[in-house]
Amino acid sequence: MHKIYLLLLVCLLSATAKAQAPVDENNKLARYIDTLYKMGTAWGNKLGTLSNSTKAYKELTEPRQQLEDYINRAIATLRSREEVSGSGPLKESIISFLVYEKELVANNFVMFEKFDATTKDEEVNAAMDKLRTASGLEEKKLREVQTEQVAYAKKNGFNIEQSKK
Repeated sequence: MHKIYLLLLVCLLSATAKAQAPVDENNKLARYIDTLYKMGTAWGNKLGTLSNSTKAYKELTEPRQQLEDYINRAIATLRSREEVSGSGPLKESIISFLVYEKELVANNFVMFEKFDATTKDEEVNAAMDKLRTASGLEEKKLREVQTEQVAYAKKNGFNIEQSKK
């Protein structure tokens, strides 16, 4: 009798762990976007601070490089990552988002680093406009990730909390 209870307990624990795996995978994958968001926000805040003070835009080099390094590492890690309960489409949408962000950073963040206190406001404003225009697809790419995330959750029987941004 004890063996039957033990077997049932092992089966229950196994089923619980198996059901938790997709939730854990979702959370791990979502962290890539969260980390990128935090790093991008820090870069943007630094840009704003420098624009309103010293205009020593060269200080943007290190956070931009850290952002690029993070994106490259994240893409490499995700590409080598095994699927968990059909997470492939979600993983691929995150990779696509990261590739987009990598291009955005490479093509639009670097230009600020050549600016200094002698740079005319018009030139800085033009660079900011270019960055805003280039960022236009960001929301669409993020929605694609969210769509895949919801599909993954539905396929695996859990719900995604939508943020209140």
